[in-house]
Amino acid sequence: MPLDEALVQLREHLGSNVVIVGQSVHHDIEWTKLEKGADFEKYVNIEESFKTRNQKYGNWNFFSLRHEAYVGLDGLIMSQDAHDPAEDARVSMRLYKKYVGSGARRGAASSVAKKLQQMRYKKCFPAATNKKSHIIDGVCGAMFNPRECICGQPTSGQK
Repeated sequence: MPLDEALVQLREHLGSNVVIVGQSVHHDIEWTKLEKGADFEKYVNIEESFKTRNQKYGNWNFFSLRHEAYVGLDGLIMSQDAHDPAEDARVSMRLYKKYVGSGARRGAASSVAKKLQQMRYKKCFPAATNKKSHIIDGVCGAMFNPRECICGQPTSGQK
């Protein structure tokens, strides 16, 4: 389907009262040129709920949706065949409903974040959760990870 046609169909389901939920969803909003106030009211970036402070380097650690799903959804291993935006959306909504959407559950998100951090430091994520999801059909999407970039374009933090 041509992008223009897909965007028309997308906008049919949006409106000024819509809340968009997803992992790094602000990039999708930018890419699709959605407008706050017209296409949506606000967005929720679930990765913010699971970030942890890296005491050694004084910055934030963010985790992949695959890692968040594995830890936060009882060992869920996402599909390895190909990038599946529908699966990403389903998993994002499950994480949102379980940890992010309710203020009473934010403490649970914090405990998931701590476990994510421990698993990263101990390097004990299952191999199936470590798929290089930033490379899709040979196209590089590593704009936040210079070490993983395969295209040579500037990444965040580079000038």
